[in-house]
Amino acid sequence: QDIGHLSNPPGAALFGWLGHPDPELVCKLGGICLIKSRKGWKMMDAGDEEPAASVYSGGTVWGLFPDRIGAIDDDHWRWYRDLPFSKPSGLYAHAGEVKWVSVATETALYAYAGEWKRHPSPLAAPRGMWGSAPDDVWLVGDDGVAHFDGERWQRAEGPRGPLTMVAGRGRDDVWVGGRAGLFRGRPR
Repeated sequence: QDIGHLSNPPGAALFGWLGHPDPELVCKLGGICLIKSRKGWKMMDAGDEEPAASVYSGGTVWGLFPDRIGAIDDDHWRWYRDLPFSKPSGLYAHAGEVKWVSVATETALYAYAGEWKRHPSPLAAPRGMWGSAPDDVWLVGDDGVAHFDGERWQRAEGPRGPLTMVAGRGRDDVWVGGRAGLFRGRPR
């Protein structure tokens, strides 16, 4: 595939997700998305709207749009529409399916298991989410860090925020960041 396709149309914004083994994605608004995966290189239509955030979760690249959530599946977007919320701020997925969505403007979390269920957030303005498994999901927000153990959310010790991102390499290696800096945690 030709990376030159990302230069058209001139001046349009690029967005994507790089740095993970599979898949990697770069999109040009109004142009194409170039997807690199173990299956090879593919192109797809990027559309005309940039996601508010792109998230890598559960082996899939997700786009968080004001009125919908999209997953990149092979060479097309798979959409979650008719959501009971707007402006999602974070997402955790497992096995290619959305499990949790944070909505900072509502200070709420939404769980998905065939239908959406609203939960109060343990944090103000919940933003980033990351998890190693459905019973090990981390959330950051304006006032710190919280953890989901498969049954309930509870605040965790750590930086108090405001925090906007969380990522990790496993249950015992979690990173959170925001305006105050980048912090590495080794949860017990």
